[in-house]
Parts: sequence; C-alpha cells; structure tokens
Amino acid sequence: MAANSDAKLAPRQCARGRVVVASGADRAALEQATRPVYAQLERDPQVKATIAAIRELERTTPPDRAPVIPASCSRPESVVHARERDPSFLDGTYRWRITRAGAHKVGADPDDPAVGTIPGMTLRDGGWAFEGGSQARGTFTVVGNRIAFDWPAQGYTNTFTVKRRADGTLDLTPVLPMDVGDRLVWSSSPWKRIGRPVRKVR
Repeated sequence: MAANSDAKLAPRQCARGRVVVASGADRAALEQATRPVYAQLERDPQVKATIAAIRELERTTPPDRAPVIPASCSRPESVVHARERDPSFLDGTYRWRITRAGAHKVGADPDDPAVGTIPGMTLRDGGWAFEGGSQARGTFTVVGNRIAFDWPAQGYTNTFTVKRRADGTLDLTPVLPMDVGDRLVWSSSPWKRIGRPVRKVR
C-alpha cells in the first residue's frame, strides 16, 4: 500500500478534524462541473496527451482499499439550537501559555515554534483582537455554549465550545474540522482572565 494512500492518511486526518468520503453522486457532480475546464485544457495537444496518460494510468492501476473511517470522525456536526447570548459577559483581557502538553492535546506538533509563547487576547463587546505584533482581529458571537470567532482577514470562522470558570478563565474546545495551527494557538491551554478590556478592538 502506498505511504500516502487514503487508507493510511484517513486515520491521521481523523485526529485533526473530520473525514468524509465523497459519494458517487458527489463525484459525478464534480466531473460534470469540471468538463468545461477539461475541454479548455485539452485544446493544447501536449496537455491533452498528458490527461489521456493519467486516465490510462488510473484505468490500469488497481485501486487502494477503501479507508476505514471511525464514526466519531465522519458524523456530521450537530446543529446547535440555542439563543444567541450577549457576548459582553466574556469581556476581558486574557493570557495563556502554549505548552508541549497542550500541543499533544490538540494533535499539534509539540516542537511547533508557537510552543512556549504567551498569546494575549482582548474580548470586548463582540469584538476580539490578538495582542502583540499580530494585527489579527474580528468579531465573535456566543450561541449556547459555543463561541464563534469570525476572522475577516483570513476569510473563515473558528468555532469552539466554551466553559467559563468562576475566576473568569475560559476553556475552549475546538469544534472540528479546524486547522491544527489554529487549534494549537487558540485552544491548547485555558485563557486566564487578567483584567477588564483596556483597548479598542474595532
């Protein structure tokens, strides 16, 4: 079996997020959608010959066995039915240390350069901003026990379940799938509240 076959890669990816196998209908829809692209590419004789060679290789190569994906890795995320909360109850300035143990917990590389650093975060009136040299900032919403950080500069949203301790410390658990680097930086250690928000975030 190839070292990079789906059967071997799926369990590794499962530890980092969700893995879903495309259905026959999904693959047919993709093929239909890409036909105009192939037609354009095949106007070039050399490209057309290369595509034909790839298709012949696919036809004559035995397929890998189907990957075994644990149910916990492939089940759809449950829909949260809860009322949106006023996010200001989480207002504060937070610090946390990224550790090797935290990296192990979220499936990240324990030798990642971020290990040992102390990120800072300000939450204020539904806005968030990292402290230090990073200019990362955006907005967040809280629905039930989930907090969703919208990151416009990156074009995506990271969602976590959040538990607030009596002393204001926040425990964040990633709602997968999520980039492993984001899991490491955002949620591998508890956020300790060190005071009220003292700077603008928007």
